[in-house]
Amino acid sequence: MFDDSDDLYYRTLFLVSQYHDWETNSWEQLKESAEQTTTVIRDVVENLAEHYDRIGDEKLKTLYRLCQNPSRGLSTAEKRDRVRKLDFPPVDIERITDAIDDSVGSVGAAMQEPELYVGGRDENIKAEQKLHDCFERIVGITTQNQSCSCS
Repeated sequence: MFDDSDDLYYRTLFLVSQYHDWETNSWEQLKESAEQTTTVIRDVVENLAEHYDRIGDEKLKTLYRLCQNPSRGLSTAEKRDRVRKLDFPPVDIERITDAIDDSVGSVGAAMQEPELYVGGRDENIKAEQKLHDCFERIVGITTQNQSCSCS
């Protein structure tokens, strides 16, 4: 189909090899990674709702970093350190950090710290409390199978 002396031939071989490399990450592995990420995020959100009355910028950044693709975001150790800074009860910290492995994270990564602000750049306690209440309802709803509107 292609002349092996043609540059197009080698480009095609390259693309085929890239496709095969990409295909080696089976959907089952991706599913397991997504499930592990979901377990960690849910546990962190439940603890945030239970142990804090407000959820501010740093807590949101921790959730964001936990969701990032492990090959492009924080390392496993850095993710565990961010969770430790949340000051949950030791038993919860241990359970969550033990669940954070190299597979946790599934979305891309930003090149810099995301600009996440709750209610603007100034501290906004009402907005942080409202976000907390939303997280609390989401956690409660997912365990009770109800619907929620966090507005």
